[in-house]
Amino acid sequence: MQQAVRLDPLSTNSHFDLARLLTSLGRYDEAAQSARKAIELQPGGAGTWQMLALVEAKRGNGEAALKAAARESDPDWRAYAVALAQQARGDRVAADASLNALIAGHSDDMSFQIATVYAFRGDADKAFEWLDRAYEKRDPGVMAIIDNPFTRELQSDPRFGALCKKVGLPWPP
Repeated sequence: MQQAVRLDPLSTNSHFDLARLLTSLGRYDEAAQSARKAIELQPGGAGTWQMLALVEAKRGNGEAALKAAARESDPDWRAYAVALAQQARGDRVAADASLNALIAGHSDDMSFQIATVYAFRGDADKAFEWLDRAYEKRDPGVMAIIDNPFTRELQSDPRFGALCKKVGLPWPP
């Protein structure tokens, strides 16, 4: 990814993908820099502000995550980012409301994202319930379960390995 950025430093997608990779590696400061560069190159690009919100949520910076989420141009990604940001803020009422709104509006098309919000909340049972739904709906996000920073805490649960096997992913890696 870093070579892709070097070869085409004006590619929003390269910076976005690098931010996603760095986030999966837990390198949040670098991921935030890459996400900000993607935003600089395409401020209204779908998903760019969501990526920064995701990184800030993982960094524990709920207020910054919420500010980034509010600027996301795509309403679907905005709903997801707000749910993560509210959880990072620690406001249980707002976190519950934003998660309920995400479920109400996107239970059919964002099952994997809903699962990651539950994982971020520390609710493994609900996370696996939604991961199973995502698998049943053939949500492509399931293929990122191993690298997703929000599902990392689920890896010690036997259900994680079983899901990986069902999906066709190698586990343990």
